[in-house]
Amino acid sequence: MNIQSTANYALNVAFGTGEFVVEKAKGLAGSVRTFEPKSFWNGYGKQVTKTYEGLATRGAKVRRTIRSSGPAKRAVAQSKTARTQVKAAATSVRKAFGESAKAAKSTATKAG
Repeated sequence: MNIQSTANYALNVAFGTGEFVVEKAKGLAGSVRTFEPKSFWNGYGKQVTKTYEGLATRGAKVRRTIRSSGPAKRAVAQSKTARTQVKAAATSVRKAFGESAKAAKSTATKAG
């Protein structure tokens, strides 16, 4: 694995873990009063370790869903538009600065 794929894999695991926790929290919401942490970790600690690959798969699915969502697509389009506008503004400023520098130089030469 290269660095980028390792980073993507870790991000997938994080997303998958988040979704898994939310799903499990919904299921456990009704049984909070009878919750015993020691028995929970004894039973699920090994299972969580084994499902690391599954979490990465879930996370990849969540990332694909986010990436293909309408708001994400609009955000990408808006950032492209903003980038184009910033480049155009930079070009305008550079040209204006160049012209004013030429005018100042010309004025200094005439006055000199």
